[in-house]
Amino acid sequence: MLTRKTASRGSLAYRFGAVLGAVFLLMICSAFPKGAFAEEGAAVSEVGYFSKLDGKADITRAGSSTAVPVRNGDKVFVGDVVRTKAGSKAELTFNDKTVVRLAPESRIKVDEYLFNPDGGRKKASLYLFRGKVRGVVSTFKKKVIPVSMNESTFNIQTPTAIAGVRGTDLFVFYLRGTTGVVFNEGLGFVYNPRVPAQVVDIRAGQSTFILHPEAPPLPPRRALNIEFVRHTSDTTIENGEDNGANGAEDAVETVSGEGPDEGEDHGAGDNGVASLSETGSESLEGGAGEEVDSDASRGLTGLTGAEDSFEEATEYSDIKPISETSEEALGIPGAPTVTISSAPRQVTNSSTSSFEVNVSESATLEYYLDGALVYTSSSDGYDWEEIPVAEEGGHTMTVTAIDSEGLSDSATYEWFYGQRISSIYGFIDGPDTAIEITGTAALISDGNTGAWEFGIEGWPATEPDTPWAITMGGSGLADSSSVSGSSMTGYWIADMAGSYTNGLISGAADFYYLTRTSLISSGQTPGTVEIVYDPSTGSYSGSAGGEATEDRLSFVTASYSPGLLSGLMGGTSSIWSSSQSSPAPMIMIGKYFGGTAPRLWLNQNAYSRNFINSTYTTYDGGAFFGYSAMLASGPYAKGSMYSLYIDPSGNAGVLTGGLSGEVYSDIGMMKMEGTIFPAQVKADADIPYTAANLLSSLSIDNSQSYIAPSYPTISGPTADFTGSPNWGLSTSAIAGQDWGVWSLQGGGSYSSSSPVSGDYTLNFSDAGFNSSTMIAGTYGTLSAAAGNIMEGGVLGYGARQDTASSWISAGEFLGTFSPANHTWQSIQTGAWIETGRFISMTQTAEGQAALAALNIPYAEVGRANLTGTDGNLTVNMNDVVFFAYSSGLASKIWATNNISGSYTTDPVAGSSSVALSGNGLSASFSVNQWSGGNWLSSVSASGTYSGTGTLLGSSVNMSGAAAGAYSGGSFSGTGAGVVH
Repeated sequence: MLTRKTASRGSLAYRFGAVLGAVFLLMICSAFPKGAFAEEGAAVSEVGYFSKLDGKADITRAGSSTAVPVRNGDKVFVGDVVRTKAGSKAELTFNDKTVVRLAPESRIKVDEYLFNPDGGRKKASLYLFRGKVRGVVSTFKKKVIPVSMNESTFNIQTPTAIAGVRGTDLFVFYLRGTTGVVFNEGLGFVYNPRVPAQVVDIRAGQSTFILHPEAPPLPPRRALNIEFVRHTSDTTIENGEDNGANGAEDAVETVSGEGPDEGEDHGAGDNGVASLSETGSESLEGGAGEEVDSDASRGLTGLTGAEDSFEEATEYSDIKPISETSEEALGIPGAPTVTISSAPRQVTNSSTSSFEVNVSESATLEYYLDGALVYTSSSDGYDWEEIPVAEEGGHTMTVTAIDSEGLSDSATYEWFYGQRISSIYGFIDGPDTAIEITGTAALISDGNTGAWEFGIEGWPATEPDTPWAITMGGSGLADSSSVSGSSMTGYWIADMAGSYTNGLISGAADFYYLTRTSLISSGQTPGTVEIVYDPSTGSYSGSAGGEATEDRLSFVTASYSPGLLSGLMGGTSSIWSSSQSSPAPMIMIGKYFGGTAPRLWLNQNAYSRNFINSTYTTYDGGAFFGYSAMLASGPYAKGSMYSLYIDPSGNAGVLTGGLSGEVYSDIGMMKMEGTIFPAQVKADADIPYTAANLLSSLSIDNSQSYIAPSYPTISGPTADFTGSPNWGLSTSAIAGQDWGVWSLQGGGSYSSSSPVSGDYTLNFSDAGFNSSTMIAGTYGTLSAAAGNIMEGGVLGYGARQDTASSWISAGEFLGTFSPANHTWQSIQTGAWIETGRFISMTQTAEGQAALAALNIPYAEVGRANLTGTDGNLTVNMNDVVFFAYSSGLASKIWATNNISGSYTTDPVAGSSSVALSGNGLSASFSVNQWSGGNWLSSVSASGTYSGTGTLLGSSVNMSGAAAGAYSGGSFSGTGAGVVH
């Protein structure tokens, strides 16, 4: 339910109200007698005096513990605590001619009273510990000037309530934990600071009560004549000595059967002094002519019918507020009551709003739409009207019922009307069970603003905790009749948190709804949650909702894994204007069916989608295709993405992205957030394709390994991992290009004598995929994380005989392991670049920037020449360059595009191995394939490097692969690998 007005006032009041305080803000400007004021910061001086006294009262000065009897005319200072005894009353007149009357057995403290230099009251604060007071605040020129709460000039506090008043006359009482507020003049609002979100509006002639320290105020109702009679009598000094405090002749105040009208003149003189009725012969009659007891000696006991004193009263449960007195028994006519029993959904796409209105008696109904009168009708019992709404956005309907005596009551309803609407449905995750919910998100047709809301009904297993936090989520389905040009079908998540007190769950909610075309969210303005928990039935009933902001997507891709995941991943910022230092944000939301067991999956078809024009492009004209790897283990979720791209200008390269988030297994949802950015490898002049035909220009290769179980190996401080014989490698490239993206999937078993933890070293360098035609490997350092997750970055290499080429690669490792059965699984994704292109990229600033974005080392730290012969095959590996992330750091990879040699007869694949040496290194060049004019070899070396660069004197262990072509007794090629 949208309650923006209530929430706004509640939050403001909470900032400025004391935790245990009742503030009644009398917002006016007053005149003061000259010389009778103190400036802020000045020494403490008198702020008023006792103008009337009937019976006994005492006063305790600030800093003293002794109560001194009061005499008429005694001065009042800031910090004074005034107490009236049983059967006694007192009147305080402050220097601004504001009058405060104390009923018997009341206790009040003057916390603060400050005046401006011009004589105007700056700030006053009184605290009512117990009893009852009437405050009539001076009204300069009888003009009320409303101000905000923090600018109020007059406060009265009780332990359980805060009220704001725009007026001059009110009663306040506090008894046995109950606060009562009755407005004689003015308008205002009341709330309990412990329940700040529940604020009620109140006006002249109405009353409200707070019956419990943790309870919100009761809905305001018409204050009965008997209430005004009793409160006036309790605070009127009938026989006390008049000290001339008011400075004007007192007038007799009478209270009519209908109660006071707003703005009624209560006898204030032209000098701004408020007059109070105090004659002992005052005639106070009920509507049926019943004479009302005005015996001042009864104190407050007339409110409850109890004779016990304040000191003996410790419970509030037996209080029957005056507002519950039967009007029929008193014979007093009351104002009609009006309620809106049926209204449009708070978020709707209907331009005609139907309202069913219930009225307690025959009355004239006035309908105000957004403050303007749009319809008038007569009603006897109920009324039902359809009101047309022209403009999309938020609207307020106020229905006022006016009876034949001119008494009135109003009811207000707020809702949002938007043409683009989507129904959302799903479940709440906890606190103890899944609760089904349904709701709506709506947006203005040509704008980006809207609203969201949903109803919450269900039966949790136990009473909620406090504080509480729950998550809800599900799917959304667009209303096709109101959506044109796009589909809003998508997935949503709402995270909620707050407090639970006395059956009320309240708090804030962040809402995210990812559709095929946009991200709809609560943005910087969280929504509100209001749920009632009934312990007698164990049921939930409530709602959540708030404002919504729509941001159109710049890119989106569908994530799908059969039986495991169905979701969307996208972002609202353009990828093509982002960079490694300023990446584009992205979000993934989807349905997840994998439970809590560790899961890994690869979305090989992570390609851009344009659901508006049905193309495979981004919404801003680019395109991408690649691999997104995802991991879910318990509540943790992680993801990575490497994709080929062509941007709107025709430039091409690799997109790199990372995500992290949570899995909500109880509701079958997951949500991750992260970033993505491009690394440009080629400019537009070198790419013969455009974004529109990226998918049709791809060259994709999938390879399956059949290798020894010892490949790969992962070793660490507490466990040794062994790979299974079955692994899958996939590579993709734009046709004709010598760079692309790759993925590698596999797993195995491990042995461990203690829990897996710490860092692990991954080594794929001992064997290869389909070793007769290709060698590939990766190497890196991994970390074991919470949720039995392994993750880290890897560097790699490869060579193929059929293409006579080698490459360098870099990427991310995502894996999980099971301590129960000592198995593990992983997915690696990354980018690869052919050796010759990689070396050329290390020589330019643009190339280095692209390599850095792909996390590939490019700074040269050493160079070696390795040569050797076995009598038949002579090998020269010249210009073997060692690369680090920056000069002075350890070498991570090596590459050369200058391999050459000679042979007498064709070497025998698998048995020809040539020993090489140079620059302090000893190497082995082993031929894996030599046929059809192409060759393939593995390379390894070790030693202490001697030569140029910062690698000098370092111990080097290197592995890798090489490939090339041969003909007529000579051969050439390239090679690359890792250093570890």
